[in-house]
Amino acid sequence: MQRVLGYLFAAGAITLLVAVLWAILRFSVLSPRRLRNAQLRLRFPKVAELSRWSGIAIPPALEAAYRTDSRIEKSEFALVDPCVVPPKRWEIGHFIPLSVSDAMEWQKISGATGVPIATDLGKGVYILRSSGSIVLVGGSSGAEAIVAGSVAQFLGFTAQEALGA
Repeated sequence: MQRVLGYLFAAGAITLLVAVLWAILRFSVLSPRRLRNAQLRLRFPKVAELSRWSGIAIPPALEAAYRTDSRIEKSEFALVDPCVVPPKRWEIGHFIPLSVSDAMEWQKISGATGVPIATDLGKGVYILRSSGSIVLVGGSSGAEAIVAGSVAQFLGFTAQEALGA
C-alpha cells in the first residue's frame, strides 16, 4: 500500500512539475513570439474579423482612435477621468492591437472575456465588454473595475504622464 501511495505521490509531483514547466514556456516563450510586431499592427485594426470572432460590435469611434489618435502608440501613461471628483487616473501600459490573434493571446494571458484593448502598468487588462463599457480586469486590486460606460467616454479621458515617470 505504501508503495502505491509513493507511486501516486511521484506521479502527482511529476504532473505538477510538467504543468509548471508548460506554464513557464507558454507565457515566457510562446506569448512573446505570438505578440511580436504588435506595435506594427496597432494602426491597422481588423474590426470586422474581431467582431465576428468575439461577437462584440466594435464601436466605430474605437476603430477611428486606433487609426488616428496619437495616444494609441504611447506607452506608460495615464488616462484621467475629469468627470469624477477627485479625478480618477487609469494607468495605461500600452494598447493592444485590434486583431483576433492579439485578442486571443491577451485573453489567455489575462483570463478575461471580451475584447482586450490595453494593459495597465500592473497585471491588469482593459476590456471592451459587449455592453460597450470598458472595464479593468485584474490590476493591482485583482478585482474588476468599471473604467468608462462607453468607448466615447473612455476616449474623452485626458492623457497625463504616469506617476513616477
